[in-house]
Amino acid sequence: MNFVGKDLRKNNVDIETITGAQAKVDAAEQRVQKYVQSRGENLVTNGTGLLGDKTNFSSFTFDGSQVFAGGGSFFSQIQNSTQFSDELIPVDPLQKYRFSLMAKQNLGIGKAYFGVVSYDIDGKIITPYDFYGSQYPITTLAKELKVGDTEIHLVSSIGFMDNSATPDHRHSIVFWGYKNSFGYEYPAGTYSRTGFYIGWNTSAINRTTHVITLNKPFNVSNPNDAQGIFRVGHSVSPTSSGGSYQYMTASNVTIPTVWTKYEGTIMGTGIGSTSFPHGTGFIKLLFLLNRNTSGGQAGDSTWVNNLEFYNVTKEVTDAEKSTWNGKQNALGFTPENSINKGKVNGFAGLDANAKVPYEQLPSDIVKQADLGNAGYGDMTKAIYDTNGNGIVDRAALSDSVDWANVTGKPTIPTKTSQITNDSSYKSTIIHRGATPPADTGIFWQPT
Repeated sequence: MNFVGKDLRKNNVDIETITGAQAKVDAAEQRVQKYVQSRGENLVTNGTGLLGDKTNFSSFTFDGSQVFAGGGSFFSQIQNSTQFSDELIPVDPLQKYRFSLMAKQNLGIGKAYFGVVSYDIDGKIITPYDFYGSQYPITTLAKELKVGDTEIHLVSSIGFMDNSATPDHRHSIVFWGYKNSFGYEYPAGTYSRTGFYIGWNTSAINRTTHVITLNKPFNVSNPNDAQGIFRVGHSVSPTSSGGSYQYMTASNVTIPTVWTKYEGTIMGTGIGSTSFPHGTGFIKLLFLLNRNTSGGQAGDSTWVNNLEFYNVTKEVTDAEKSTWNGKQNALGFTPENSINKGKVNGFAGLDANAKVPYEQLPSDIVKQADLGNAGYGDMTKAIYDTNGNGIVDRAALSDSVDWANVTGKPTIPTKTSQITNDSSYKSTIIHRGATPPADTGIFWQPT
């Protein structure tokens, strides 16, 4: 609001009133700026106490004198406390989130838990009964069920408990088909706020007829039926109680008297400390502080500060960096898949002698077994051509023998009469006739 250049006398406006209004506007603007700054990319408002008060942490006491980072911390001396942040933080359960904080205790003797508490899209807190049925079998009603009935008739009683060894909260049933305020119906086996809890005693289930005898009249109306009746074929499951919160950041820890960091991640849907319950649309930060159970002692007090809740789905962790840094460089070629070694249409392997095993050679290859003692015929130069002249040693020896030293050689004819009269050479006569051939280098038999 800016009154500079205005003629205030025309409207008979009190200058003091205007000044006061402007101051309020300026203060509001500063408040908005600090609010935005207190969030940054963080999903938690005022996690560092930058607003200078306990905004978003109304169950705590703001303490500006104790701080790790920012404008102050949030202090609690409530014994065995269960405390939440104030604002609902929207989440996508398929994404990965990290909740981290700094904390310290006055004495260092109390136990603590840090995590989240989940809410559905309508802002209703999710209890174990609403999603623990997801771990049990789904069956259907064999008979209509309405308010006032004393029996539940099932198609199958598998998973429903009634023995003395199981706690009473296991004697419960959830009815699937729950719809939120927007009309969305959650799939069977995920999330439903429609249930009948601790509804029967031990030995109350007939395993032959699958009928459960109730310990109190049925008192649940079907919100999706005009008459409130659960019809034959309606999907149901056993359900139970259990862990109400997700302690992914710290569980039953003793916090030191110096600022100490705690962090943990949560992702996906299911049952456990690192998964969102089915049906989760929002979360709040959770603090169980100064607990004297599970080894803790009474009388302690706790400060928390630098509270952060981030979507880290695309964040590269130190472990992933280490893994990637350990990878070898690009090969520069496409490697063979080792699973194809020695397989049809794959590639041959090597045996202990660095040779291809016989069984991986083609069938038309001659093997040692086929040759017997004949050897492989692999004439190596070092053995068969020892002087390296390119002539096999035995061939060179043969070439060096004088004709006179050749044994068993035939008699070489020295005249024609020897040829014509020697029947062993008749087959070699090429020319017969009255006159000798023009070529004097061939034999001639006169006629």
